[in-house]
Amino acid sequence: MIHLLPTSNNLFKAWAEAQLRARVEEEKERRLEELHQRYVAEKKEKSEEMEKRRQVLRKEQQEVEQRLRGLLVLEGKATETVGQYRPSLIGNLSEVVMHSALFYHPKPNMVKQH
Repeated sequence: MIHLLPTSNNLFKAWAEAQLRARVEEEKERRLEELHQRYVAEKKEKSEEMEKRRQVLRKEQQEVEQRLRGLLVLEGKATETVGQYRPSLIGNLSEVVMHSALFYHPKPNMVKQH
């Protein structure tokens, strides 16, 4: 029967394996942290680029919409300013006076006047 007794060779081998595992774990953690830092930096850079591009595209969209509105106004399909209708006061009053002069007839009086 063979018994494995802890010898200095077996202890050294176990210690070396433990040291190797520890170094591998440290290297994994270091690489993971490095990748995370690079990811965060690239994400920030890309988000800034995307925000700039988004602003440029919004400006272009506004310019295109403005040109389309201008074309609709030129074609007469739309008006540039839409406001509340207010008839001219003097013209409206004179029209009412003319209508009353032409078409106003007093109510017939049913009582005979003597």
